[in-house]
Amino acid sequence: MKIRLKIKLLIFSVIMVICLVALMVFSIVVSNKKFDKYIQEKEVERLGHLAETLVVFYSENGGWGSLKENFDLWDIILEKGWLKKELGNSPDNKESKEIDVITIIYQDNYMPPVWDPLNLGPRISLLDQNKKYIIGRNTAPIEECSLLQIELEGKIIGWLRVKEGRRLYQPLDRAFQQNQSKLLYIIGGAYLFILISITFLFSKHILRPITQLSEATKKLGHLDFNIRIPVRTSDELGDLASHFNSMVQRLEDYERYQKQWLTDISHELRTPLSVLICEIDALDDGIRKPDKGSLTALGNEARHLMKLVNDLNDISLIEAGAQKLKNTLIKPLPILSDDVYVFQKRFENNNMSIEFKFDEAAADIQILGDYDRLKQLFSNILENAIRHTKKPGRLIIRQTLDTDQIKFIFEDSGPGVPAEALPFLFDRLYRVDSSRSRKTGGNGLGLAICKSIVEMHNGKMRAQNVQGGGLMIEILLPIESNPCDQIDERADIDKRVNPI
Repeated sequence: MKIRLKIKLLIFSVIMVICLVALMVFSIVVSNKKFDKYIQEKEVERLGHLAETLVVFYSENGGWGSLKENFDLWDIILEKGWLKKELGNSPDNKESKEIDVITIIYQDNYMPPVWDPLNLGPRISLLDQNKKYIIGRNTAPIEECSLLQIELEGKIIGWLRVKEGRRLYQPLDRAFQQNQSKLLYIIGGAYLFILISITFLFSKHILRPITQLSEATKKLGHLDFNIRIPVRTSDELGDLASHFNSMVQRLEDYERYQKQWLTDISHELRTPLSVLICEIDALDDGIRKPDKGSLTALGNEARHLMKLVNDLNDISLIEAGAQKLKNTLIKPLPILSDDVYVFQKRFENNNMSIEFKFDEAAADIQILGDYDRLKQLFSNILENAIRHTKKPGRLIIRQTLDTDQIKFIFEDSGPGVPAEALPFLFDRLYRVDSSRSRKTGGNGLGLAICKSIVEMHNGKMRAQNVQGGGLMIEILLPIESNPCDQIDERADIDKRVNPI
């Protein structure tokens, strides 16, 4: 059974009210017990006063004989014992002094006398030392009463038989309990109303974004990206709405990117395949003879197609995380030096010069990386410079060393790229000039692969235009550790690189 969040909040509120009511009832019960205890203490105190008066009477009259069944004398003794004791507590001993006692009004409009505010008279009786009845209005069996002994000089001369008072039927107690009950109902009802109102408003505050998120998620499941959740608060719910909106935006960009990716791949594959088909058809129809030139053209198109497929495979594996690095401690500067040495002849053939400036202290700097991938990284950048630098041109390579990273800078002589194209320069299959020939413009995957390789090495790669119209590509790779061995390869670098 599915319970909605609103119902759960309501149940929680009801439980809180029940706990509050239980606490209040417990407080009333404890208060009533304390009130009963206070009354009992007052009763014991007054019975003690009465016992003192009866001891005096017993001493003066030589026994209980004159008191037997003499209710008028009994009432006088009760009045004398209690009232005189109260008045005796006042400093001026005046009867006009107000007596600090509890006045209990009984049901049926009966009011006990002022000297017996607790109405003990009807509930007590006097027994002799053998527990035989002498006087008093309490005729209940001894088993149902409490006994208080009366002593004279260490000898028991009698007993006071006391029947428990019916406090639950006393109007003051009943009024107290009724007032407490009313107060409980009022406080409980007010608390319940306030709590339900707060719960309703709070649940509405919580459930609104959750409901919106649920509906938006359903739409997102049907690839509807035109949904956004209004961010009305700065709390966790607001963060949740903001994160959801960001996720939708990224998914929308990813979906558009994937569609563009498929379109670009189809376009890239169509051209070499079309050329191959046309060449093969021409050979089959006898339009062209299968000479060395035609076979060379077919081979070039096949190799171009193979390189495109290999590049697509490489970047797919890298971005999917399936391409694992063979991480070892390697020195990146000698790797770059080797690539520059290999490409130097090609630069000269393309009417370009290459200048390599490096920090000699960085020759032994090591990073944790893959030798083959770093070689591919530097080769792609050098290949890209040959393809896109205006001839005659120049490429300057600089290397600097920071505290925790090594930096490589590749700066060509132009023509650079438009400012609006810089954010997309490392995207897959992106070309600054989409109409440019693939023989000079490449397939648009070189820089994308380079960035993926750099990120696999926990590095950063960025591009920017420089003053003078050229393009600068900057690569930052984290240094793993300072080498302990001092292998000097700077002489070999100087031998293979001839700055111009």
